Amino acid sequence: MKSKMLLFAIIATTFFSFSCKKEECVATTYPIEGYWTGTYTLGEFTNDYTFVIEKGGDLIVADGESLSTSTIAYGSWTLVGNVFSGSYTYSGGGIGKGGGGGSTYLLQATWSNDGKLTNGTWGVAPSNLDGGTFSMNRTN
Repeated sequence: MKSKMLLFAIIATTFFSFSCKKEECVATTYPIEGYWTGTYTLGEFTNDYTFVIEKGGDLIVADGESLSTSTIAYGSWTLVGNVFSGSYTYSGGGIGKGGGGGSTYLLQATWSNDGKLTNGTWGVAPSNLDGGTFSMNRTN
């Protein structure tokens, strides 16, 4: 009886170890839409960065670690393949959609379905390269 159980354990272990290749077993777990936190660089300084990427192309950006304690900007985003791009504008008239002529920024990063935005660059429009770098992790 013990030998049958041992044989079963060996067969089961062998079956499960070869049942799928690593590339085939990775599931899409994080869509692009959601709440993202990370950091961006500005010269030698590193600062907190928060995104809310909404369905339909709306983007909310917080220049800090949370929406409630940061300056907020509004904009839009696109995803082509795994390239995430966006633009956002800080309102000249204070926090909230609309308002006066604030600064507009562009960004671009590589998105992966494991909940990461990497190799990100940002800049003042019309460039996404003259500001600094950023990286983000999806938190929900």
